[in-house]
Amino acid sequence: MARPSKLWFWKAADEVKVAASNSPKAIEVLDKFLAWTKANRAERTYDWYRDHIQSFIDSLSNQQLAADALKPFHVTEWVKPDWSATYQRGAMIAVQRAFRWAEKQGYISRSAISSLDKPAAERRDNCPTQKDYDSMLLHVKDDCFRRVLEFSWETGSRPQELVLMESQHVKGDRIEFPVKDSNGKKRNRIIFLNEKAKSIVNGIEGKLFLNSKGTAWTACSLDCRMKRIAKKTGRKFAIYDLRHGFATRMLLAGLDHTVVAQLMGHSNASMLCKVYSHLGQSSDYLLEKLKSVK
Repeated sequence: MARPSKLWFWKAADEVKVAASNSPKAIEVLDKFLAWTKANRAERTYDWYRDHIQSFIDSLSNQQLAADALKPFHVTEWVKPDWSATYQRGAMIAVQRAFRWAEKQGYISRSAISSLDKPAAERRDNCPTQKDYDSMLLHVKDDCFRRVLEFSWETGSRPQELVLMESQHVKGDRIEFPVKDSNGKKRNRIIFLNEKAKSIVNGIEGKLFLNSKGTAWTACSLDCRMKRIAKKTGRKFAIYDLRHGFATRMLLAGLDHTVVAQLMGHSNASMLCKVYSHLGQSSDYLLEKLKSVK
């Protein structure tokens, strides 16, 4: 009789260990974390975790997997290679934080995914020009998504703000989020509307931006739409990049950087100066500014 391999013994030992473990199921831990997040964090934070974690749960072939049997490969094999590096990183962080939370709460003794080899976040300096934007619109056939693109371009809104906007937030020529729903949660977030932006949202009740099925957009669904457009235009942009396009247009139009920072919802202009320092590398722009001084 052939002698069993060492690998067989290791697998058998792992199965015995898992069977004898009092560890809760991985999906139970994730459900507890989501319940805690919903009760203690902002709605959009909860939605962000929920979307990533539900995707991870759906990827598990063994829905009865014990939390202490979870391995890093369960996470890395779930992450899709066609996701952007930033999206991959965010997805992995969402699941990782859930199990770190469970460890601190005492639901598990130790998180096996406390250390993951995550991709570096991409720099958010991919700025579409007016020509790039026009090309995007040319290839959009869905009016619901066209409204998202147009509003992003005209206002510089963050994608997570677009997802949350409702008619109750519209106050004439602006959209105003209460402090609890604002980025940083220190002051109201006000998004000013030009005529084009006002025409997009006026007269709508409830959620301002829904997809063609009548359901709310998610980070994943917006990302998928942008990838479809990229295949047609040959240029890859994220929804967030339209915000950069807005800021760059405002700065090039001569608006003071502190004013642009306020329009974008920044607490001060330091981030604006850092992210848009590339404007200072444009010789044409610098020469034009020099000539404008009398």
